[in-house]
Amino acid sequence: VLVAGAEAVRLPAHSSILSARCPSLVPEITEYLAKYRDVEENGTRSENLALAFPSISPRTLRTVLLYIYSGRIRLSSSNVFLVLLAAELLGMPRLSNIASQHVRRTTDISHILNYLVQSLEFNLASASAYLVSFIARHTEKVLARDEFVSLPTEAVSFILKQETLSASESDIWYALVRWACVRASIPVRVSLSSTSQEDLCKLRPHLRDFMQPGYLRILNLDVGCFANEVETLAVISTEEAL
Repeated sequence: VLVAGAEAVRLPAHSSILSARCPSLVPEITEYLAKYRDVEENGTRSENLALAFPSISPRTLRTVLLYIYSGRIRLSSSNVFLVLLAAELLGMPRLSNIASQHVRRTTDISHILNYLVQSLEFNLASASAYLVSFIARHTEKVLARDEFVSLPTEAVSFILKQETLSASESDIWYALVRWACVRASIPVRVSLSSTSQEDLCKLRPHLRDFMQPGYLRILNLDVGCFANEVETLAVISTEEAL
């Protein structure tokens, strides 16, 4: 029995099929069969082996079970990363490859940021590597997406740490300002040069961390952007500014 999700939904399966399709489960299944073989031979029914997967939803595990039994699976932008996670936990490299190929085929500007958030949420490094290369090639378009301003901090941090972004540092800065405005619940502004002190105070907590090494490359900003934008924020020392 595969136990799915926090709800502990029990999904029955055959040990022989799971052993053939999910090599990582073989040790547990073999140990279980050896433990209860003598009991079963004596006519006493043993309880089923329960394999718990609390991070896999019942719906996703049903989808993967259908693949295990039939070799067919229906993937979409809403479930492909859930299937990738399940494939890794169940030790199914073939299914991981199928899902990864689906990500590559369907990644476009409209899906990229949603894909990135899911990839980071489930810590799927293999998928993240491909998404980074896509973002690097289309950075300006990615930053201009409406979805960018709704990204969680983790995703914005992940993007800004990349060394291969193809947008200018000024374009990255202005996109970061729009994102911070949404986080601070103030009207979105293109520039900070005319922002009130009250709103600047609200923005500072969201932008301060990105002034650290490894995020925004301040030395790559043009002089006008630095003077009107970064210095206006007043989060770096005079020595750093000089």
